[in-house]
Amino acid sequence: MFTTSEMSPLKNSHAFRRPVRRALALALSLTGLLPSGAASALEAHTHDLPKQGRDVSGQLIVKLRPAAGARLEQALRDHWTSLESTGLDWLDRLNARYGVTKITPTFSAPPDIEMIKRKFPQRTKRAPPGADVPRLQYIYTFTVSSTVAIPQAAADFAAHPDIEYAHPNYLMTIQDSTHH
Repeated sequence: MFTTSEMSPLKNSHAFRRPVRRALALALSLTGLLPSGAASALEAHTHDLPKQGRDVSGQLIVKLRPAAGARLEQALRDHWTSLESTGLDWLDRLNARYGVTKITPTFSAPPDIEMIKRKFPQRTKRAPPGADVPRLQYIYTFTVSSTVAIPQAAADFAAHPDIEYAHPNYLMTIQDSTHH
């Protein structure tokens, strides 16, 4: 099992999530993390949001818009340790309301797409024409107080205009339907 990042933002429609699933499946298959042929299975089986109880307790996945993300990234890079002041007043208020105890980047670094294409040329050829690689920058895992109602916290974070999406840190599995 793994946790999601961009698979199922609560505030986004199915029409928006479909390209995100495709892009995530493409990125995973290009990096070799997704078995050949499983990308379509991933896309086919992630259209329903996971049911309550299928998420990492006390965690949200939050993607900030570029300006806010750059400010938070800078604060983290400057060895920011106080959750009371991120340099973003609105985020500080949300953090205080939901007892945020930790903020960590969900992904360590953006993928080197050209290196991946060289390493996996056959998989690269199977990528749909014009497929976009998902932007994984400014996606953070927020750890909140154990007493917080995660769906409400996700909705409140997602409602801010500087946040692209926020959702519980869902547990997902990949089912390879190519082997019958």
